Amino acid sequence: MVMLMAYILFCSYNDGAGYWGYEVTGAEVGGQTQTNVGCTCHTPTASSFMDVNIQIDSAGVPILQYTPGNTYNIHLKGVNSSSSLFPKYGFQMTTTFDSVSTVTPILAGTFNAPYFLNTNFIPTIPGYLNVGVVEQNHPLVATNGNGSAGTSYEQNISWTAPSAGSGPVTFWASLLAVDGNMGCIGDIWDTAKLTIHENGFTTSIHEALSPKPRVFYDMIHHTIRLMNFEPKQSCVSITIHNISGIESVDLYRNNNVEIPANSEFNIDQKLSSGIYIASVSVNNHLYYCKFYSTATY
Repeated sequence: MVMLMAYILFCSYNDGAGYWGYEVTGAEVGGQTQTNVGCTCHTPTASSFMDVNIQIDSAGVPILQYTPGNTYNIHLKGVNSSSSLFPKYGFQMTTTFDSVSTVTPILAGTFNAPYFLNTNFIPTIPGYLNVGVVEQNHPLVATNGNGSAGTSYEQNISWTAPSAGSGPVTFWASLLAVDGNMGCIGDIWDTAKLTIHENGFTTSIHEALSPKPRVFYDMIHHTIRLMNFEPKQSCVSITIHNISGIESVDLYRNNNVEIPANSEFNIDQKLSSGIYIASVSVNNHLYYCKFYSTATY
């Protein structure tokens, strides 16, 4: 009876999954009677029409490393690319010291109150939920749009990093967009995961001296960011393709330029809504990142 009630109320999403003992981000697996990866009571698999991303920033600047004890903003964003209408949504987020799913994950850092309107923190529930989560406690209205294609669903959550020596932490999230008919069929969901490292913490001297170059999309400022590149004369080109592989934007090209170790390139051109891939070539070494354009910037 209890399980049936939990299932019905989870489908109607008036309360979050964690309130009823479900961990749905993927951080927890096995050993618990109510562990799912994603919102499987709505549809058994994630939808290609829902794109979910996590970004950690400090004063608006995205980071890939944290300083112990500092407080950061977690920006969670999902985008509907389907032709169906999903005006409301729910979500769940947690952060752990493990980059893979475990039976008993440990919460990394602290989620800070006050929480966004109609969201709260659910602590562990012995026998059901082994890690605390942040989630909605009431239906949430789409952040931008009316639920149609291009509509975004966004949350900003305050998080304080753990103490020194903790090492890498991983953020896990699941986001569900719903049509609001109180049923379980036809809604769309997806999950996201992001691992960041402690500033100055490493198990490899080589990695400390030569961190790997990274390319990623800054969804807040609509830029392509390059990090940890060696400042030297380089041949650099950045192109953006849509998901079908057709070139859309020749963003940057310079055959003899010294790029800073960390740099960013504005995407000035307005892209239509859809999934894109940024291809960055630095001295014939290729780097890629995928992002979703909402065409609302």
